[in-house]
Amino acid sequence: MNIAIAGASGFIGRNLSKLAKERGYRVLGLVRSEESKRKIEGLCSMVKVVDFFDINSLEKAIKNCEIVYHFIGISRESKDETFEKVNFLLTKLMLEACKRVRVKRFITNSGLGVANYNKNPFVTNRYFLSKLMAEKIIMEKSDEVSYTIFRPSYILGEEDEMTPYLVERIKKGEVTIVGNGEYRFQPIYIKDASEIYLKCLEVKNSKNTIFDLVGDDIVSYKDYLKMIIDRLLKKGEIYKSPKVSFISVEEAKREDNPLGLAKEEVDVLLCDELSDSTKIKETFNIRLTPLKEILDRIIFGP
Repeated sequence: MNIAIAGASGFIGRNLSKLAKERGYRVLGLVRSEESKRKIEGLCSMVKVVDFFDINSLEKAIKNCEIVYHFIGISRESKDETFEKVNFLLTKLMLEACKRVRVKRFITNSGLGVANYNKNPFVTNRYFLSKLMAEKIIMEKSDEVSYTIFRPSYILGEEDEMTPYLVERIKKGEVTIVGNGEYRFQPIYIKDASEIYLKCLEVKNSKNTIFDLVGDDIVSYKDYLKMIIDRLLKKGEIYKSPKVSFISVEEAKREDNPLGLAKEEVDVLLCDELSDSTKIKETFNIRLTPLKEILDRIIFGP
């Protein structure tokens, strides 16, 4: 089976590409630069540099593929890349390309907070709105291209978006927490997530469905930080706990905040969105890796 992975050079794309190729799939990695292509050529059967905002380029790239995994998105904006452009319009373009070349399945990630987008204080969060708009257009086109949408909490593993940053700050001896640090998340291991993405191709009742992509364990930001510190102490990479300071939510949302966060990223961090892992486990017949085991693998190695 030929599958395409848009965003193959990213954290999720790399891991899925490696697993899919090992399982015998012909994996086409879609990236936007020669530099990204060089990084992942060994992980995919083939890698193509694509202009993701040119539908002709997209059509040409995926024309022989049966499945498209779409893992391109941003959590913060820049001058050239807005939430609407990347999270919504690019999804719409990719979906249209899939329709034109008769791709059978479109599999993508949204976000766990999208389900409750209209709840205060996130009603003005443009990140959540862009993801919600993308979900709607995907569902509207389901009679032409079937879909599976995943709403992750946090996906953890080597080189994830959160843990390496925290490890770096801890080693430097000072960590800053937004608010009280009691807001929670429900992480899932990247290897479990990759397994689930692939099982979508085998599980019939995963079509035209939205799944909350969460693990079994619920942890607060503050407790997750402590778990990392304890492991770094045990490993001998630090010899004392770092200084922990707190900043208000208002300060964290200022453009000059010391953490370098965008205000939408602060909302995602604080949203305290939780779910039930039962549907994921039963649908895909998978044992989810416990959080302690995930962290041990990240800190101490496999």
